[in-house]
Amino acid sequence: MDSLLLIVTSDFEFYSKNGKGAIQGQGYIYRNLANTFRPRLIRLISPINTAVHDLILVDSPKFHIVFDFAQNLEVYHLTIRGANLGSYDGVDVVGTNYWVHDIEVTNRDECVSVKSPSNHALIENLVCNQAGSGISIGSLNVSASIANIHARNISIIQGNSIAFIKTYPGGSGYVTNVTFENFRSKASLYGLDINQYWQNTFEPDTGAVALSKLAFKNFTGSVANGAQRPPLFLLANDLSFATNVSVQDFNIWTESGTSIVNKISNIFGKGDDSYGTSDGIKSLAFGQAPTPYTSTYTITAKPTGWAVPLLPTWAAPSTGYGTDVPIPVYTPAALWEPEGDYNKHYWGTF
Repeated sequence: MDSLLLIVTSDFEFYSKNGKGAIQGQGYIYRNLANTFRPRLIRLISPINTAVHDLILVDSPKFHIVFDFAQNLEVYHLTIRGANLGSYDGVDVVGTNYWVHDIEVTNRDECVSVKSPSNHALIENLVCNQAGSGISIGSLNVSASIANIHARNISIIQGNSIAFIKTYPGGSGYVTNVTFENFRSKASLYGLDINQYWQNTFEPDTGAVALSKLAFKNFTGSVANGAQRPPLFLLANDLSFATNVSVQDFNIWTESGTSIVNKISNIFGKGDDSYGTSDGIKSLAFGQAPTPYTSTYTITAKPTGWAVPLLPTWAAPSTGYGTDVPIPVYTPAALWEPEGDYNKHYWGTF
């Protein structure tokens, strides 16, 4: 169910020239009535050579904007303001050759989510306020097909996870050749989160989506409590494993307490020693078959030079937006000028 549905757009541009074009979904009315039949705000099916930009999307009753089976897609300069609850994704994309950039999302679910099948995507320059994750892949189950995904220059403020890959056991298919780099976090719950037993699902224990060639580089900032939810929570399937995984230049520490407890399971590749030898990631010799393992690593020495990141002045409050009252459309102002360059990149440096 969709409030606005566009099917097979070609050479199509959907935008607001002055940047004030807004759609108010009034999702709070659905929530107050406990209405379970909640439409997405905008959905494009099979868009080809399409651009969507300079819009404000507010309080969708469900996901805010969804692209299914896109080809040659550009999405940018969106301001998305959703309820501080799950199931209110910012941008969800299935497609090939897409570029999502310069977007601000305030919600409690995905900021931008890569769905299957997706191939050749660049996601960059995101500000994720009180979001579920800065970038996510999944959730995935059967016949997953995700390849050649590059996400970079992403700030997340008090999110659930800095970055997330989530799959269920019993799945099939692959996620391969993925790079996440230049992520900045302020007091997120989890750091880098790979979970192949999403939602504590352990059956059927017959394997899962194969994860390979995953690179995570230059993650900085903080998690809220690293002893409870660590900078590295990497849980791969005990039959399919995750191989050729690299973790480099991690400078994430806890705002509460004096230690972190990283959890690594069935991940094979190399780490940069930010959190002990190879960050707890096991390596494989040439021709060596992986075998299951689970390890917990307690680290008491924070990374050299780490300091608590400041909360940017434009950050949304920790409570996000309300769930049973209207969400404002034009306040605060969008972080960019209409048809201009994004003028408030992140906070700090990458």
